[in-house]
Order: sequence, then C-alpha cells, then structure tokens
Amino acid sequence: MHRRMLGLVALMLVIGCFPLSLAPIRAAPPTGTPVAGQTATTPLGPLATPDAQPGVRLRKVVGGLIDPVNVRSPRDGSGRLFIVEKIGRILIWKDGKILPQPFLDITGTVTSAYIEQGLFDIAFHPDFVHNGLVYVSLTHFIANGALTIFEYHIDPAHPEIADPASQRVILVTPRSVVFHNGGTIAFGPDGYLYVGVGDGAPPYDVIRNRSEDLTSFDGKILRIDVNRPRNYQGGFAYGVPKNPFGGPVIRNVAYHELQAEGKSPWPEIWAYGLRNPWHFSFDPKTGDLWIPDVGQDKMEELNLQPAGSAGGQNYGWRTWEGTICQNTNGCAPGSVAPIATFPHQDGLCSITGLGVYRGTAASAWDGDYFYGDFCTGNIWRLTRAGQGWTSTWVANAGPGLSGSGYGPDGELYITTCTCTADSHAADLDDPALKTGTVWKLEPLTAAGG
Repeated sequence: MHRRMLGLVALMLVIGCFPLSLAPIRAAPPTGTPVAGQTATTPLGPLATPDAQPGVRLRKVVGGLIDPVNVRSPRDGSGRLFIVEKIGRILIWKDGKILPQPFLDITGTVTSAYIEQGLFDIAFHPDFVHNGLVYVSLTHFIANGALTIFEYHIDPAHPEIADPASQRVILVTPRSVVFHNGGTIAFGPDGYLYVGVGDGAPPYDVIRNRSEDLTSFDGKILRIDVNRPRNYQGGFAYGVPKNPFGGPVIRNVAYHELQAEGKSPWPEIWAYGLRNPWHFSFDPKTGDLWIPDVGQDKMEELNLQPAGSAGGQNYGWRTWEGTICQNTNGCAPGSVAPIATFPHQDGLCSITGLGVYRGTAASAWDGDYFYGDFCTGNIWRLTRAGQGWTSTWVANAGPGLSGSGYGPDGELYITTCTCTADSHAADLDDPALKTGTVWKLEPLTAAGG
C-alpha cells in the first residue's frame, strides 16, 4: 500500500499523447526544491491551504465500511460499484445500497496486521462482460505476507459473487519486510496487466537499492499477459510480452523465489526506480499512465508516462526522493523527473493518486488529474499550463485518504479509512471498526455548495 515508516519505530499514519521525448530527464536541482513541470527545476507554487477557495464537494455515497482502499467498476451497464476493503472483502454497492453478500470474502487468506498489508485492488479483465474474469492483489497470510495476485471467475449461477473454486494463482512475489508492498493492479490500453510492487525495504534502502536493481521485482511496475489458456490444476501462470528488458516468455510457475535474483534483468519489468507506486492509473481517454510514488520522509512525487511509451523508465528512487538527491557524493542525471511534488510539511505525509477526471458533471475538469495526501486528506487538482503544470488545492476529505476509482457513471470516487483493522485478530462485527467511507467528487455549485 502507500504508507510509510517514520524512522524504524513509529508509523506515520499513511501509511496525452505526448511523445516520449517530452518526458523530463532528471537534472540536479537545488536540494528540497518542490517542482511541477517538464524539467526538475521548474518550481511549483506554494501549496494552497484549506482556506483557499474550493472547487469540489465530497458527497457521501456509503459509510460503515471497514478500511476501504479502492473502488472499481466493470463499466458493464450494471450500475455496480465494487468496494475493496483492506481486511479481505470486496463489496458491491448497487441501487443505493450494499448487497448483503460480499462479491469476494478472503479474510482468512489475507493478512492485514500491518497498516500497509491487506487486500489492495481488483481489476476487471478487458473482456469481463464475456469471460467474467477478475484479478485481485493482496498480501498472503500463509505465504508470510507475499504480494499475491489471484484470478477468479464469476459464479455462473450467482453473477454477484466470485466463484471461490475458480481461484488461480497468477503471481506470488515474496516480501522481506511488511511495508512498501505496492499492490495496485490495472489493465492498460494494450490489454496487459500492470502490477505495482513496492521496494519492500527499510528506510532509504541504503544497503541494496532494490528499486534500481533490475534483478529484483521490488520497486517496479511489472507488465504481464494473463490472456493465455487457463489451467486451474497448475501449469501456466502468466506470459510476459515483449517488454523493455526481455520477453516474450511463458511462466509456468507463479512463485518467484528471492534467491532467483542476481542473475539477469526480469523481463516482467516495465518501469523501475519506484518506492511505493500506490494507486497508479491509466487515463481512460488517452492511455497515459499516472504514477504517484510515496516518498520516505521528505517529499512525495507524481510521475507521468505518456501513452505509447516503450517503457523502461527509471523514476529515480532511491537515488532521488522527488527532486532531492539522496547520495552524499551527488546524483548523476538520467532518470525521469516527476511532474509534481510536495514536501512533508504541515502534516502532509503520503501521496494518494485519485485519477484523471473524464466524467460529465464538470466539463472544466476534463483531463485534469486529482491527487491527495493520506494523512491530511487534502486534495489537489493538477492542470496543464503550457509546458508545465499548475496544482491547486480543492478540497479536504479528512485523514485517511486511502484510494479512489471510477464509478459506473464515469465519475471519480474516493475512499477514506483508518486502515488499521487486522482481519485475523479483530471482531469484524465491531461497530468501532466501521468508520470507512466512499465519497463522490462533484463540482461545487451555488445550489450544492
């Protein structure tokens, strides 16, 4: 997920169609300079404060949830909104209410003992309407917290339920620590499944720098092919398309051992140099890939990979944290710089990507990107301004801004939670745990605001 450690002992409550040549290449800016734009030295104006004029209202859709971290819609005409609870459940909100039976309940499989563990995401196969396939990402209880991706098929007799007997393991990658797991999954416009993996390392990973190590899955976005004949008895796990560091390859085993590292670059890797790419997303219209990356304790960053990219970008962690060089002997240029950053000040701690607005309720927002901060709940709107960007504060959701997604109406929805429930230790019927909420981002109007 997208939260962080504060030192080693205390938790910080977190946790386009432009040619690739326009992607900013990182230079060596002054230490600590917040930036937004096509180069790493273009300054971002002061962060707006909550007394700035807002342009967004948050309408409560449903509350009483336990640690919601994502919402998704298959956009199949059913009007359903799928709500991912970190404890290991996926609920369906339909016709103004939560259906009585969860779409999926794997609370016994998921470990959510730590704030950055749990059930993270659900992705609907691009041909979901016909094949009924869905994919979920989680930290596995029995597999010692390994980041795991399962495939499920809709139960033919009960279309509002995933058939537990159809579970197929796609990918299992071990974690050496309980934090920086990543866990966002999404199908790209190319039909491949993109998988975010956190660096899984202690603060600043000073010993190894896994994120820039191409022989490790850690600190990467992977791209894999799940469009292969299914074998529920084992065998084929997934394919690797032609990626920047290899492929195509067929993987017959889903589990990747730690000791398999240190040989050659993994062909699964699409992009690297990331710390915890929580809630990356594709622009539904252009296919641009927006990659928020959670920083350590100085700066948060937002990266943009234009549609049509050949992949292979290095986003700089741990050499860089946002625009701050972390090496005592200096940082060589060459990695891709973020298009926007914000420093850890005034309670800000952890970026949560919300997505590009492509709804119909606010035409003025079309193509703008929304993002927020987990700890404060502040939300900003990022707008292109010439060759750079303008970031404007628009709303506050309160602490625990955990995730977002597009609803069946194409509008943006967000989730808030405390994100601390342990599915194996807590009484999930305890009302005290049911503080999570789903909100809808709406334009502020004279009548409504």
